[in-house]
Amino acid sequence: LGIFALDTYKFTDNLNSNVGFRNENVKLSYSSGKEKTYNENLISLGTNYLYSDTGSVYASFEQNYRTPTTDEYFTYGVFLENLEPQKSNVLEIGIREYIRNTYFTGALFSSITKDEIYYNPITNTNENIFGDTERKGLELSSKTYLGDFTISQTYTHLNTKMKDGVYVGKSVPWVPENKYSLKLDYSLDSISTGLEYIYVDDMYAISDLYNNADKIEGYALVNLNTSYNYRKINIYGGINNLF
Repeated sequence: LGIFALDTYKFTDNLNSNVGFRNENVKLSYSSGKEKTYNENLISLGTNYLYSDTGSVYASFEQNYRTPTTDEYFTYGVFLENLEPQKSNVLEIGIREYIRNTYFTGALFSSITKDEIYYNPITNTNENIFGDTERKGLELSSKTYLGDFTISQTYTHLNTKMKDGVYVGKSVPWVPENKYSLKLDYSLDSISTGLEYIYVDDMYAISDLYNNADKIEGYALVNLNTSYNYRKINIYGGINNLF
């Protein structure tokens, strides 16, 4: 059960800000008779400035959370009473610009998560990481329009770190430091076809919180998709990991 409010205030034609608040009550009841209840208060803040007809800069702060899932609560039939939701604070600043036939976006971000949920292979249970985990990085993207073709690119650089507890200073597993994608779309009348290349960098295996093992090697994927519009019907399909 939730309630939220959001207000946007326009200072000038080029500058506006928004503030939001959300309260959410969660109750989980299981046939075993176990129950968990939560009450969360979350806020969001943001501002956006249009410095030209095609460009803007923005800054935002928001809080989010997630409760454990059912299979995270139960391990071999045992209910984990002490498992708590994880909650994050996310700060982001960015820019958007349209130059000729290309749309650019760029953003710097930082996220601090408290009580992050993970699977501990030593105890064979789901637990909360004691303290905070940090993710900070850079995201760049572009979309170029060339007649019937559209070229899209996205690059993400991400650094992660455990800030407290027994894993302090270690990287968060299963998070690549670099990720890049390139997609070529072609549209002709009612038919659209896309070819996508994705590269994912090396990363530590899931639950390797001590970073003891060698990283899993990076990999690349090629995906193919196509769609056809017939009146109000869209027919689509594709092949993931084409090679």
